[in-house]
Amino acid sequence: GMVCCNYYVVNLLKNCMYDCSYCFLQDFLQNNPLLVAYVNIEDLLDELERTFAAHPDRTFRVGTGELTDSLALDQVIPFSQQLIPFFNQKKNAVLELKTKSNCVINLLNQNSADNVIVSWSLNPQIIIDQEEKGTPNLEQRLEAARLCANKGYKIGIHLDPIIIFPDWERAYHGMIEKIFEVLSPSQIEWVSLGSFRYRMSLKKIINERHNNTRLFTGEHISSKDGKHRYLRSLRNEAYKNLRSLLKNFSTDLNVYLCMETREMWEGVTGKMPRADETLDKFFDL
Repeated sequence: GMVCCNYYVVNLLKNCMYDCSYCFLQDFLQNNPLLVAYVNIEDLLDELERTFAAHPDRTFRVGTGELTDSLALDQVIPFSQQLIPFFNQKKNAVLELKTKSNCVINLLNQNSADNVIVSWSLNPQIIIDQEEKGTPNLEQRLEAARLCANKGYKIGIHLDPIIIFPDWERAYHGMIEKIFEVLSPSQIEWVSLGSFRYRMSLKKIINERHNNTRLFTGEHISSKDGKHRYLRSLRNEAYKNLRSLLKNFSTDLNVYLCMETREMWEGVTGKMPRADETLDKFFDL
């Protein structure tokens, strides 16, 4: 099976204003395409309070970016203004706000950023233009990350999905160099690497909705979890290549693989996350 990070999901919004070609929500929410906001946030905070208090020996990593973008609508529905002060008071919980947005004004107005990680999903600009319709460009995302880092927020970087296409190496290397022109390695809590993956039901929708997609240019095979992925050799090469480049900027950078097998972890990093003290607490093995 896949190596699983200890990650808890809070769904305050359902669906997304962006229209990324690869997004699983096109399939997952196919029969319920409306954008839904759950406004009973006090009930949620009460439930989280009880859960964290009941397990003081555990570290909870909580994210809001599974069924939506954590920040795209934060100026309209400012959930961050309640979530951030709540998590800043917790000793055993960390909040991750995962986004492609540059809507960070509410975050910059907070007093403290102790237990909050703001993470950006990034791709080369050529992929943003073709596959991430309606999203801020790479420069805008990195500028938002810089502002948050300077405010004291820890920053996460998600290079996911990595899309393999002709000349992908040059595109991704250029993007990684841009990241470190804007952020220093010490400001980055982690970098995750994940390759494009999909269920067959999603492929049909993508082909119908996104005529000019590059998503299916590589060779894909079915994996143990029922999703299709690039051939193992292609994924292995891409992960090793990008991990090596990232580590050139700082050997201390925490780089992990998203939704990958033990074999892939060991092939790319030579070890499982359990052997890495920083990553260890986030993984359930």
